[in-house]
Amino acid sequence: MSSSTGRSLINLGIPKFPSIQDPALASEFLRLYNAINIMATTLDTMQCRIPVVFKEAVALGAMVNIYPDTAGTGLFARQAINSSMGMMAHGYCPENDVQIDDVGEIIAMGIHPFITGLTPGTTYYLSGTAGIVTPSKPVGAGRIVQPIGFATSSTQLFVNPNLLPTQL
Repeated sequence: MSSSTGRSLINLGIPKFPSIQDPALASEFLRLYNAINIMATTLDTMQCRIPVVFKEAVALGAMVNIYPDTAGTGLFARQAINSSMGMMAHGYCPENDVQIDDVGEIIAMGIHPFITGLTPGTTYYLSGTAGIVTPSKPVGAGRIVQPIGFATSSTQLFVNPNLLPTQL
């Protein structure tokens, strides 16, 4: 997932071009700068996609729970919510207008680019509203506390759901 200019979508807060005044350090700095840019580009492309059959309508970018079909031959998906362990998030929906029985995929890990208004560096949790994340740690008996990932910018969440959430 790179921009059309070939630059990484991950914002690491470094300038587009390195600038250093000390010629003795320029070569070392350039190698470090290039390594950081490669790391950011690698993070952009790291995605774990899982094929599923959606068992409810799911919006683009919604957090999704995966569960097996009763015959054990495939995986179903529905919106995740922090109401019980059986509804925890496994990833997000990268597809538009998913309907019941649509075949598609979820992204279990990687950059989630479909949320706005994030606070960079903040950890986000599965919320009590189906499919949504929140920067507030859930409270209340029976709720699960499931860290979903952290914001890398105001429009990108690095998703790596904790699959061992705590139940309150």
